Amino acid sequence: MAKKIFNSKIIVFIFGLMLLFIISSCSNQRKTKTDQVFEYGYNVNGGLYLVGFNSDSTKSEIITVPAKCDGSEVTIIGVGAFSNQALTSVTLSDGLKMIGSEAFSGCSSLTTITIPNTVTRLGRSVFKGCTSLTSITLSDKLEYIFDNTFDGCTALSTITIPNTVQSLDKEAFNGCTSLTSITIPSSVTSLGESVFKGCTSLTTITIPSSVTNLGEGVFKGCTSLTSITIPNTVQSLGKEAFNGCTSLNTITIPSSVTSLGEGVFNGCTALTTLKFEGTVAQFNEITKAEKWNSGLALGKVTCSNGDVTLEQSN
Repeated sequence: MAKKIFNSKIIVFIFGLMLLFIISSCSNQRKTKTDQVFEYGYNVNGGLYLVGFNSDSTKSEIITVPAKCDGSEVTIIGVGAFSNQALTSVTLSDGLKMIGSEAFSGCSSLTTITIPNTVTRLGRSVFKGCTSLTSITLSDKLEYIFDNTFDGCTALSTITIPNTVQSLDKEAFNGCTSLTSITIPSSVTSLGESVFKGCTSLTTITIPSSVTNLGEGVFKGCTSLTSITIPNTVQSLGKEAFNGCTSLNTITIPSSVTSLGEGVFNGCTALTTLKFEGTVAQFNEITKAEKWNSGLALGKVTCSNGDVTLEQSN
């Protein structure tokens, strides 16, 4: 798992460097290009990247990002290009390849957006704080959903993750309080720290067998989560993975699990049954954090051949 997270972080870092290189290289050019609405920089690899509104334009609430400007293709929306703008509607043209970090962050009036299938990268926090965003259609070429992509999108009630996505990174859906259900495709192998933290309307979720570890705080504060199926490929449940899931009443730990993090079920006040699919001996062999059962009121774990009595941990 550590290797997968490390690889994901490398990808984020490289993506950031690519954007910085493109933008810094473009800034060294003697001029930029403008149309009636936007300002662009010149991409060293050809085409244009969109900087934002040009200084002479009236900042509109409804925009269309064009495919071309004076014959040059617009391939990138730059870092923070429309951050904190009063946008209500955005149309993106085919041909766009990357959307930089925080490009639409804080656009609190934006309600819906479709990402064209030519886009392969979304930067970190790209829609963070878009509190009116109710729906979004993602590109079917997207490979990663990076840190804080939809953090604080409190109106987002539904989203389809393409089956090309390999990882959902740290706090990607943190605080999406209207999200009621989500299907994670089998292409996903990694769930980052606190990825669904504070999704208080999330009632059910299916984790694919491609996932091998549940990271720290992955479902922390999901107070409406009533059921969850953990596949028998998962090897570890991270620290506070289900902390504060006050509606969960039954959890079954697959026999594939070999480690339990601190406070993994802390605050699961409705939990009446904790099952382990393996034997008592297998449960005793699991590597457990010192306070793995901190805040857990249950006195036992039910295994396939008997019960394990738990000592209370404060």
